[in-house]
Order: sequence, then structure tokens, then C-alpha cells
Amino acid sequence: MKFLSVVLLLATISLMGFATDSQAETAMVNQHLVKLLGKWDSSQGEIIFNENRTCVYKGRKYICAIADGAIQIKKRKAVVVFPYRFQNGQLLITDHNVVTAYTKAP
Repeated sequence: MKFLSVVLLLATISLMGFATDSQAETAMVNQHLVKLLGKWDSSQGEIIFNENRTCVYKGRKYICAIADGAIQIKKRKAVVVFPYRFQNGQLLITDHNVVTAYTKAP
């Protein structure tokens, strides 16, 4: 009985290692971030989304998270959420009830 317990324990540990390795090799891609990557220009300035999940907004660099229809920016003491949408090839971001249209820079 003790031998069977040891064999089952070793099998479980080896399977856990295999599962961890397979997940580590698969890069998680945020499809919403992929749509936003790069530099976007507007008359109010620019916004740049980077692959390392940072963005430059109004001249300052922030850590950001992107979901469907929402950009979340982490500031020093707060987290701010900006709704966004695409319309006619432009990125529309709402910041304090003001909608700014951005065009993808070449």
C-alpha cells in the first residue's frame, strides 16, 4: 500500500510539472491590446500603447490593462478607466465625458 501511494504521489508531481511547463511556453496574448498597439494621434495629443502593457497618455507613462471597450490606467493613488471604441477607422476614447478621436500613426 505504501509503495502504491509513493508511485501515485510521484506521478502527480510529474504531471503537475508537465502542465506548468506547457503553460509557461504559451504566451498569453491580449487580443484587445493587439488592436491598440502603436501610436495614435489626435488634435489633443497622442497616446501610445506598448507590448509591455504600458502606455503613454498626455505625456506620462502608465501601466495599463486593456479589455473590450475599456482602458484601465494605474495612477499613483487610483485606477482610472476610460471607455473606448472604434468608429470609421478611428479610436474614440472618453476621458471625463469628453470624447477624443485618435487616428493610427503610420
